[in-house]
Amino acid sequence: MSGPAKDPDKLRILVAEDDEDLLALYDKALPDIVFEKRLVTNGNKAIEVYEKWGPDILLMDIVMPIKTGCSVIKEIRGRIRNGDTTIIISTSMDDMEEVEECSGLSVQGYIIKPFNYKKLALEILEFYKNKEPKRAAKAISRLKSSFMSH
Repeated sequence: MSGPAKDPDKLRILVAEDDEDLLALYDKALPDIVFEKRLVTNGNKAIEVYEKWGPDILLMDIVMPIKTGCSVIKEIRGRIRNGDTTIIISTSMDDMEEVEECSGLSVQGYIIKPFNYKKLALEILEFYKNKEPKRAAKAISRLKSSFMSH
């Protein structure tokens, strides 16, 4: 997985969400001081960007057009064989059947929609901390200092 050089201070996050309004909210909730973001609206695009860009974190909506969130995760964990990426499922309580289908795919966490967008970045970093404690701690500290400056 090659791609543009990584900014060592920013975490790459790929957000896959088919609802444009929610996508805009994710964009707003994930500050540029901490995250380098790519936003996509379907499963095929998520896999394409994932392979080219190599994100640290994937925030994956379960119910997506073209390819479901679970099938995207299966492909990443299986065909692409990447266990390094922190995968967080974004779902509403109505989608629990699909969530069950995704359990066992090395998913690090769940975000239930509707979410508190002011707490979203911190919640994502808490899940990321299990894989990369030092990078997550730096990101959390940058995030908190950005809150202080507002």
